[in-house]
Amino acid sequence: HPYPLPPPPPLPRADVIIISSHSAPEKNINIKWVQPDSDLAALIEAAGEEHNLVRRSNACGALKVLASKDSNKPKLCRTKGLLDVLVKASWDDAVDSDALDARTRAVTTILYLSEPKDNRMIVAKHPQALNVLVKVMQEDTGEARWRASSALATLAKTPGNRGGMGRVDKLATVLGELMVVGQHRKDE
Repeated sequence: HPYPLPPPPPLPRADVIIISSHSAPEKNINIKWVQPDSDLAALIEAAGEEHNLVRRSNACGALKVLASKDSNKPKLCRTKGLLDVLVKASWDDAVDSDALDARTRAVTTILYLSEPKDNRMIVAKHPQALNVLVKVMQEDTGEARWRASSALATLAKTPGNRGGMGRVDKLATVLGELMVVGQHRKDE
């Protein structure tokens, strides 16, 4: 050949390498947890209620109203037990309308708590928060799905969360399925 051959193309990279090259290094966060006052502790306890779904739903609604106020978001996110209860209420299957209401309200509260930049890493570092948001997106079809996807999008705004989000089971699959469902609706 009169010209030299180009070098061979690089081999495909592993998923882990691609994720790490597009995410900020993970840093440890030091959270100063706050003890809830007696009223908030009662709400947290009611939101964790397993047998009385109406009580759980009402408690999640009250927490949602508290979390909707910007001045409450930093303290609520750092309140001991609150994220655990919200994740638990979101995780349980929506077997009836009360359970669905509780799930929707809990996911909405997680979304509200994810809005301030300083809270995003706290929510994303919770051991089950990202998994429960993916589960809700996969199982629900209404407002809970919309709120869960909004919460994930909000959490992804913080570069330090992206690497961990890339390692969440089924996240890419569920998002891909939702995009396909949305495309089918457009075509119809």
